[in-house]
Amino acid sequence: MPPVDLADAEQVKARIELYFDLCMEHGIRPGVEGLCTALHTNRKTLNNWANGVTRMGSEQQKAVVGAKQLLADLMEQYMMSGEINPVAGIFLASNQFDYDRNATVQVQTTNVIATSDDPARIAERYRKDAIDVAVSPAPEKIEMDK
Repeated sequence: MPPVDLADAEQVKARIELYFDLCMEHGIRPGVEGLCTALHTNRKTLNNWANGVTRMGSEQQKAVVGAKQLLADLMEQYMMSGEINPVAGIFLASNQFDYDRNATVQVQTTNVIATSDDPARIAERYRKDAIDVAVSPAPEKIEMDK
């Protein structure tokens, strides 16, 4: 794309719309870095606009805030639909959209085995689901020289 005059709010808004339209047309997931590339700017400048460090109250700031909100919403939808692994999504959202970095992800696990269980009991408990179960003795304790 040719450069855009970042001082011209209408050009900035048109370029943001064009970026999202091209992403939809070509089946590309939009992102912050792609938006920066479309605007011929960098992440720092984009974030400065969005946070009001520069261009406070300008139409450019409003357009960038709206674009970043749309990107954050898309990221959330991708995580909830399974299109993006939630762990990776939280990492990206924390770095790109100021999500809480202390967020937790609950992962459902199955067949959790306590290490204190006897191997024979573990094998018996899971035998019905196992195709082939072999019980091996616990490894011998290795003595370390002091």
